[in-house]
Amino acid sequence: MRESPNILTGYTVASITYGMKQFYLFLLCILSLPIFSQAYEGNPCALYQNPTLKKQIEAGFIPSIRFNGMEVYSNLQSWATSSLKPDTKKPTPNKGEEDFEYKERVDAWTCMYTPFALTDYDTKTAWVEGVKDDGIGETVFARLDSTKPVLIWAGYGKSQGLFEANGRPKKVKVTVWAGKKGEDPGAQWESFDASNIKAIASHEIELADKNNYQPLPLPKHSLKADDTFTLVSVTILSVYKGKKYPDTAISEIKNKD
Repeated sequence: MRESPNILTGYTVASITYGMKQFYLFLLCILSLPIFSQAYEGNPCALYQNPTLKKQIEAGFIPSIRFNGMEVYSNLQSWATSSLKPDTKKPTPNKGEEDFEYKERVDAWTCMYTPFALTDYDTKTAWVEGVKDDGIGETVFARLDSTKPVLIWAGYGKSQGLFEANGRPKKVKVTVWAGKKGEDPGAQWESFDASNIKAIASHEIELADKNNYQPLPLPKHSLKADDTFTLVSVTILSVYKGKKYPDTAISEIKNKD
């Protein structure tokens, strides 16, 4: 494309050039601000007992479930029938720490043992059931591709000492759920609603008592054309008892790489 003739006066050109310089200086200042100063928009976890989910599991049908990528930690707090409340002291602000940084640390603390820890690819964190005794009958969900192999790290994998101190699932009921994923609004972080989620197959298996990944065999099942969202739930039926705590933990459930 040929350059268009400049029909503006020198004064007008100079004014526009000066204006553009000011605009670029302003833009540079904006881009120089801390990138994450407005990025964190999460919420604390507060749902440690979830009787509604327990009833839905018994019925084999979940009307809808929300995945909100912008809420970071708390977006999965409802994906278990119970979760252990934080058992450490609430974090205190650090010197020079921004408010949003402190809020994020506190929110992470409130979500310490929720299902977020089950799928964060960190075996040093764990979902821990939140009822008395060993958590028999408690269920946790993970968003997985049910057509691919699945692995589980049963127990608290942070250390061998914590693994032995806490309970580990022994016999479990594994259920595959399928539903329809709603449209992603195209936000910076993935967010969507899934609906009409039904239990389509389940079986019972026994897990090995080892502080490492092991296969989590899924029941045989087939998906329909409109099944665009799958979940896998694990229900605790029996446990390897912990030496110190009556809590049962699962560090990770994920698709095999």
